[in-house]
Amino acid sequence: MKTTLALAALFALTTTALADEKEARAILDKAVKAHGGATALAKATRCKRSDAGTIYLQGKPVAFTSQVTNDLPERQRFDVELNKQKITHVLNGEKAYANDGGTTATLQPQRVKELREEAYVDWAITLVPLQKGDVTLASLGKAKVAGEAAVGVKAARKGKPELSLYFSEKTGLLLKVAWRGSMTGVEVDKERQYSAHKEFDGVKWHTKEATSVNGKKFTEFTLGDLTFPAKLDAKTFAKP
Repeated sequence: MKTTLALAALFALTTTALADEKEARAILDKAVKAHGGATALAKATRCKRSDAGTIYLQGKPVAFTSQVTNDLPERQRFDVELNKQKITHVLNGEKAYANDGGTTATLQPQRVKELREEAYVDWAITLVPLQKGDVTLASLGKAKVAGEAAVGVKAARKGKPELSLYFSEKTGLLLKVAWRGSMTGVEVDKERQYSAHKEFDGVKWHTKEATSVNGKKFTEFTLGDLTFPAKLDAKTFAKP
């Protein structure tokens, strides 16, 4: 009798999990279509964009502009102007560099790990990578994001941060991603909210982004343009 009850309970749990994953995949499939479809979104892993906004340093707002070049999930370059100072960060696979306008430093493994984490999230929000078989999906139910009705999906991949993504219930567009990650070697809760989506060469993409760390505002910025080069010069990701 005990064995029968245990098997029945296991069957019920398995059936529930499968239904939950099916719902999550349906939400994700709708989101991929809303953002332009899988073929268009594939272009978003290799892109160039310009941003302008505010970063909060010790609670004080500081204006910045940046040029970002992505070849995800392994390579990123940030050229930032902050307080009239030009700063460059480059991630190239297992190596990363920072230049403060004069001196270039090879970054330590912990900082490389953090940059790789952020690059993974940037790759994941192009959505198509989350449709792959090595990702486990689950529904997070309904929620509100900036007052808008949303549905959530949890995405887990071995060795990567577990992501909670929230999509507009009405349009299917991505509104928020949250995860537990690292910043300056400390475990923190990170969140990004997206809004003002616009079409760029067939890709529906957000033009406003607000990030927070442990619930406190970190950055707010507006995307000026977004392009999808067929290829990028390898020198872009060389040591600056």
